[in-house]
Amino acid sequence: MSFAGKRSQITVMLILGILILGGVSASIYLYVQARSPLIVESSDDVLSIEGGISSCLEEETVLGSYLVASQGGVFESDSNTLLTPFNDVRLAVRDGVNVSVENSAVELAIEAFLNSTLRDCIDKILIAHGESPRVVVMSVKVSILENFVQSELEFPIIFSQPDGRETVLGKQVVVVPLRLSKILEVYNKVVDFSIAHPENINFDEVSNLGMVLEIIPYADSFIIYTITDEDTDSSLGGLLRWNFAVELENAQIPKINFVPGYTVVIGDTLIHDVDIAEGWSSDLKYSLTTNPNTDAFINERTGVINYTAKQAGSYNFKVCAKTVVGDDCKTFGVKVVAKLS
Repeated sequence: MSFAGKRSQITVMLILGILILGGVSASIYLYVQARSPLIVESSDDVLSIEGGISSCLEEETVLGSYLVASQGGVFESDSNTLLTPFNDVRLAVRDGVNVSVENSAVELAIEAFLNSTLRDCIDKILIAHGESPRVVVMSVKVSILENFVQSELEFPIIFSQPDGRETVLGKQVVVVPLRLSKILEVYNKVVDFSIAHPENINFDEVSNLGMVLEIIPYADSFIIYTITDEDTDSSLGGLLRWNFAVELENAQIPKINFVPGYTVVIGDTLIHDVDIAEGWSSDLKYSLTTNPNTDAFINERTGVINYTAKQAGSYNFKVCAKTVVGDDCKTFGVKVVAKLS
């Protein structure tokens, strides 16, 4: 073997040795940090640190629950997330496929949030007590219960008191009164009905659960739903809202076809059936306004206008057809004349 070949072998072995030594050193450092006790003056200090860590866990659980709910059950954006100016929102129906969400998926999303924020919060508590941050293994578990979100934290810090006693920080458990379970129940029901006819959702059924459902048109082919729990505990600082998006393949604003002007004799009745472009029928809600005011009315479901002329003059009629994705309005004139003698 040449000298150059031996030298390259020696170099590789040195590099491997350095890497192994670095790994061993890191492991020893972590172990020492984990076993190095916090020197406290009294049990009151222990309680103060425990209380601070518990507060961190509770505050971050609330923040994580609100954030994950606002994004439709996700913490980080992915291919099934719609980017909007408001939030990154889960696409709940895409290409005609429903995306149901289980409690376990939301629990994992909140856990991911806690793992990204809790350590900084805990470090601030330790620094406030004159201690350096602890490099220990942290374990977080989130459970969505019927009317609560529960978080469990294991952060094994050792406390050493002046009398020589050592204690280990026990498991921290907090329970937050958030009805994520109920919101998920509503969400999965709504998604089942929102592919083709989002306006036919049974809003009464949603409100019976203490929830409010709002539908917001977004762009040309998406609808964003917001489920709001109006019974959210007021101490948490705001209502819990779950947002999600539905992609409608043929979503479009309804179009009212041309409406001609009319001349009507006093005492006669004008009947006009509003004509909508092909593709829209029973999913519409109609409205009518007139200027000056008249007793003309429209059937909000069929779009039939009924007006009995009573006073001569010129009137402007404005008719609108509305769906959850938008509306269209047309204005037309009605001239009322006296009956010829």
